[in-house]
Amino acid sequence: LSNSTSFAKHHAVVGTNTHASFHVYPQRRPIVFKREDMQLLTLMKQSIHDNLNPFLGMSFNEKDEMVLLWKFCSRGTVQDIIYNKDMVLDAKFHGAFVRDITLVS
Repeated sequence: LSNSTSFAKHHAVVGTNTHASFHVYPQRRPIVFKREDMQLLTLMKQSIHDNLNPFLGMSFNEKDEMVLLWKFCSRGTVQDIIYNKDMVLDAKFHGAFVRDITLVS
């Protein structure tokens, strides 16, 4: 599954043993974050849940690109599963899948 995602094609090792997926976006002008934006990014970085892929951070205002880093998910993303036409999912799996991704711990 992971080969079908664009994130898997952009893989890096951050630090000593943290595998990350990254995506590069063009940056046309310098970015200045407001306090509220920085608080939101901090909350994203601190969010921990079994059904969330951890946000590692971002790089911006260097060159003409912005890079977002997420922890590498070797099994692929939810999007990979949902849009994979080769994967046949029965109603029981759909129910369990919806229950699992909406489960609040």
